[in-house]
Amino acid sequence: MTINTSRKYPLHIHISTLLVTMIILLGGSLVWLSYNQSTQLISSASNQLFEDLAQDSLDQFNNHFEPVSSALHVLAANDYSGPTFDTGLNYSPLLASLLKRYPQTTTLQIGWPNGDYFVMRYLNSDYKKQLFNPPPGAAFIADHIRHSETGAHPQTRVFFDKEMTILDQLDFGTSDYDPRKRSWFKEAPRNQGNYLSEPYLFYFLKQPGLTSARKAVQSDAVIAADISLIALSNALKQTFISPSAITAISNDKGEILAYNQSSKLTLGSHKDDSLHIIKLSELNHSAIDSFLGDTQAQQSEFFQVGEETWISAEHTLFIRDDLNLNLTILAPVSELFSDAYQMRDRNLLITLALVLITLPIAWFMSNQISKSIKNLAKQARAISRFDFSSKEPVESFVLEVDQLSRSMDRMQFTISRFINLINSLAGEEDLGQLLDKISAETMTACGAQAATIYLLSDDETTLQAQVMHFASGEAVAASDLASFTLNSETSEHPIVKNFSNQETALATLHKDHYDGSTPDALFEQLNTDDVMMLLLPLHDRDHEKVGVICLFYPEPKGNKKPMTAQQQGFAEALSGFAAVSVESRQLQLAQKNLLQAFIELIASAIDAKSPYTGGHCQRVPELTKMLARAGCQDQGHFKDFNLSTDEWEELHIAGWLHDCGKVTTPEYVVDKATKLETIYNRIHEIRMRFEVLKRDAEIDYWQQVANNGDQAALSTQLQEKLQQLDSDFAFIAECNEGGEFISEDKLARLQALSQLSWKRTLSDTIGLSWEELQRHNTTEQSLPVAEKLLADKPEHIIERKPSEVIPENNPWGFKLNTPEHKYNRGELYNLSIARGTLAEEERFKINDHMVQTIIMLKQLPYPKHLRNVPTIAGGHHETMIGTGYPDDSPKTICR
Repeated sequence: MTINTSRKYPLHIHISTLLVTMIILLGGSLVWLSYNQSTQLISSASNQLFEDLAQDSLDQFNNHFEPVSSALHVLAANDYSGPTFDTGLNYSPLLASLLKRYPQTTTLQIGWPNGDYFVMRYLNSDYKKQLFNPPPGAAFIADHIRHSETGAHPQTRVFFDKEMTILDQLDFGTSDYDPRKRSWFKEAPRNQGNYLSEPYLFYFLKQPGLTSARKAVQSDAVIAADISLIALSNALKQTFISPSAITAISNDKGEILAYNQSSKLTLGSHKDDSLHIIKLSELNHSAIDSFLGDTQAQQSEFFQVGEETWISAEHTLFIRDDLNLNLTILAPVSELFSDAYQMRDRNLLITLALVLITLPIAWFMSNQISKSIKNLAKQARAISRFDFSSKEPVESFVLEVDQLSRSMDRMQFTISRFINLINSLAGEEDLGQLLDKISAETMTACGAQAATIYLLSDDETTLQAQVMHFASGEAVAASDLASFTLNSETSEHPIVKNFSNQETALATLHKDHYDGSTPDALFEQLNTDDVMMLLLPLHDRDHEKVGVICLFYPEPKGNKKPMTAQQQGFAEALSGFAAVSVESRQLQLAQKNLLQAFIELIASAIDAKSPYTGGHCQRVPELTKMLARAGCQDQGHFKDFNLSTDEWEELHIAGWLHDCGKVTTPEYVVDKATKLETIYNRIHEIRMRFEVLKRDAEIDYWQQVANNGDQAALSTQLQEKLQQLDSDFAFIAECNEGGEFISEDKLARLQALSQLSWKRTLSDTIGLSWEELQRHNTTEQSLPVAEKLLADKPEHIIERKPSEVIPENNPWGFKLNTPEHKYNRGELYNLSIARGTLAEEERFKINDHMVQTIIMLKQLPYPKHLRNVPTIAGGHHETMIGTGYPDDSPKTICR
């Protein structure tokens, strides 16, 4: 069963979390309320501020416009008839006083129906002085343009000081300015009151403004005043919203008439270099661009610029029915609500401080309550990791916790002891030593005074006793203990009965009962005539009966049991593991015995193939182990050489399997005693050919005698020829034996003898096997045929298949000079072998048994401790300097 522990926490965590959560919730609620209220207050105040700013802007505009409008009303009441220049000069003091009084008025001008024009300006700024270059002390400047029909209107300029004394008067050339073409001159007579123009860029001052005009009452002259809007920008600048806030007044065309950042307000230019009033879209400000470019931003109070949120507001300034201006306000929320943020952060810090102060208090209090449970949980986690090193007692004034602590201690001790016993038994590989350990460990764990084990024999007819161990350390050999034959005579013995019933049982043994079944040493060691015996059945994984564990105790007094229930339960659990361990070791031992028998079977079969190598595969393992034992005992060069039990087993198996590849080597190659031997010794074929030659000589002799030849001379020739043939055959027979090194003279004689011929009158293509026919020249020759005495024929060549060629980059690292042919059975070729009886192809085939040994052994699945068997077995024809086979590279010692 899997238990989900991902959401389970210690008790002190729950207590601390509950208290801290309450504080966080309370503090968070207060922070949220204060932040929400302060945000609402600031938002409300901002809206009110925006409305106030709109009203102030409207008031500022009216404050700019109304005084000038009143002044125009006063000026319009005057009489402006007569010479225009003189009239202008006469009203100059009045115009100057009005310019001084209303600094937002940049010019006061008078236009007449005849095209004459008079304008006065107040030189109240360095910009104006630089523009008009007045004489020293000049405070006012007046220009008079007298209309001329020629189109070149003469212009007169007059400079005044503060007291309106003329400082200088000069002709200023001509001008093409005609007031009658101006909208203010055209529209003023059509209005009952003052005419107010659309904002535009003043020609001389290069500043945005507008013109107010009124028709004179007593004449057709028109009086106009130019009103600058720079002062309105300064008024906007004085109204502080936030450091980055933007306030701008613009007309319907988007042209900026007032801007709170007036230092950034510049004039734009068209492609023809003519100046115009800059628009909002030309300020290159990201907030303004986002506001103007996003329709949703214009419809919403808030809009996003990068990672910053901005607040926007738009108000319409109703100047007159025919003139409305737009007030645009943009401000970053982070600056506008900075006070609310500070208040929120301050409250968060206060809440965090409370949590930090409360957390250790809550932690301390909860730890005091849950300390004992925490320690028990720690022990439980250690036990789950099979860590039994903790011995710290857990005490608690809570009854249930104290009882749980005692139970945990007992459980930890029991599991620890059981694990130690299992590890001790699991690490033992020898069956006899394993049985000894099981007896001794079970006896100690269960508090018994003696213990032994009975195991079922292989033929399943006998319960065989093992060594009996005593608590004192002494032991009784298995040979001194009685074994039980499973028959009717022993069926009532407690041990046999328990084996049959397979149930844990208690039985009492009396010294005089069960004659011979219980050693006297048992009663002597326990110092009693009555012994209580606990019988624990052993069964394997298939619940088949394996044996019995017997634990012996002195007979207890009364009805008391010799062991506690915990000890008996522990013994039963241990007996189950012991039975499985015994079964595993028996199975492992049986598998090893089977493997060893199979290995010896293969070696014996190889030895039986040839009388020349009989017993070789059995002698090599013993010689190998003798050399290894000598190396282990050597104190010189091999002083650090030693083999473990597993390595001895590995060496033993490799020794027995070192020549397993010989099963692929033909017997006639292994047993080849003469050069012409294959399945049989082909010297008999050559002998028969010599017999044929001798018969032919005798037949030739008698034919010549029959033809009246000299019988005595012919007889002498016949004897000499026969003696020569006998000598030649003896020579070939000697060469076939493969004794000493064959000299060049002998090779020459073999070549000469090979040229002798004999007559074949029978077909050599009939009676052959399919494989022989594949090699044989099937072209039928005309009979009789002259055959060479010694021949290397095509059918003597057995080709090597492509699959039998080992590539250079083979996975085994073999480096072999492979002959072209698999076999060459040519008679002259084999008789010419320089040393021994083996041709190059046959010697390669014999050496190939090492290749086959390695290939065969590497295909087997080995346990870890036997993985070097192919390397060891395949290296017995190698040398340390790389001159062996099949791998001719230099070798290194593995161990």
